[in-house]
Amino acid sequence: MAQGSARATEKSDAPTDDSAAGELLTDRVAAPAPTAIRVTVNLSKRSADALDEASRITDNTKTEVINKSIQLWALVQTAQLQGGGIWVKESKEAELALVRFF
Repeated sequence: MAQGSARATEKSDAPTDDSAAGELLTDRVAAPAPTAIRVTVNLSKRSADALDEASRITDNTKTEVINKSIQLWALVQTAQLQGGGIWVKESKEAELALVRFF
């Protein structure tokens, strides 16, 4: 049985030749829902350094940082497609600045 799959046994009212009692017991293996995928990426030095820094300052694993980054990228792209944008304030005293992604 595949790892992460569930095994279910159910009765069927359909008659079969191999069922003495007229009931069919079938084993069905449910396909596991994809919960994660594995990817390989080639990071530039700048991106690798940013990944290390983000992991260090947030105390998140690199996987967590990458997952959050992808979700944020999707949010940014959706906002830009709808005519919006992402604004950042680099410090308490700084003015809001529109972040531009190309």
